Amino acid sequence: MKKGLLFSAALILVITMAVMPASSLAKDPIKIGFFAPLTGFAAQTGKDMLNGLKFYLDEQKYMAGDRKIELFIEDTEAKPAVARPAKSRSILGSRYSAAVAARHAGNKIAAAVVE
Repeated sequence: MKKGLLFSAALILVITMAVMPASSLAKDPIKIGFFAPLTGFAAQTGKDMLNGLKFYLDEQKYMAGDRKIELFIEDTEAKPAVARPAKSRSILGSRYSAAVAARHAGNKIAAAVVE
C-alpha cells in the first residue's frame, strides 16, 4: 500500500512539474515516458505499475489542466543492457516531458549515467 501511495504521489509531482512551463508551451502535450519490465522475470511488477498509471490517467481523461497527456511505454525487460539505451534515447533526446521508471536496481544503476 505504501509503495502504491508513494508511486502515485511521485507521479502527481512529475505531472504537476510538467504542467508548469511557460504559457507559450501550455498547449503542447505532456509526454510521459514509462520505463519498466513488461517481459522477463519481473514482468508482473512492471505490468502492475503500468496498469496503475493507466488507471490514474484514465481518471484524469489523459489531461493535466488544459494539456493533453501522452503516454509512451518502453519495455526494459528487467535487463540493464536494454534499460540504459532506452532511457538514453528518450531522456537525452528530450523525447519526453517526464519519465516514470521501475525500481529494479540493475536498471537504475545502468541508467544512472543518463539520469
